[in-house]
Amino acid sequence: LDQLADLPAFVRGRRTDVLAMNPLARFVLHDFMVEPARERNLLRWALLDPEARTRYVNWESTVRSMVGTLRLDAGRHPDDPLLTELVGDLAVRSPEFRVWWAEQQVVERTAGVKRLNHPLVGELTIDYEALDVVGETDQTLFIYTTKPGSESHERMRLLAGWVHEGP
Repeated sequence: LDQLADLPAFVRGRRTDVLAMNPLARFVLHDFMVEPARERNLLRWALLDPEARTRYVNWESTVRSMVGTLRLDAGRHPDDPLLTELVGDLAVRSPEFRVWWAEQQVVERTAGVKRLNHPLVGELTIDYEALDVVGETDQTLFIYTTKPGSESHERMRLLAGWVHEGP
């Protein structure tokens, strides 16, 4: 991850747990690494933290897709007690989760586009690639890129500069 200093990158595990992030990903998305281990979960953050609702431009479609990713994990690991605990917690605390979980949509993420609203630079249109980590079960490396010459690219370069040098 440290080799990808100018690109936000993070590793997601089973249950949408965030396992590792580079500094730019922490700055662009959310610094999961300062959270207690149980709270380092992308879906939990997206559903329960008000910051996520402002960070994702298309919050509903983005989070609905994350629920589908969790549904995929549930199908692969039906006896995972931590997944059962997460689903129960989210079902109690999030009305949106209850509705989307009941839809039984399954999503496997490999690539796509995200639109984020960063509090310092504004909107970012980000392409992402999701790559399986070879030799590691249930780990996916997410790498965010922006189109060269775009406003998002310039904004990402500005964020990277702040991360590396300070504002």
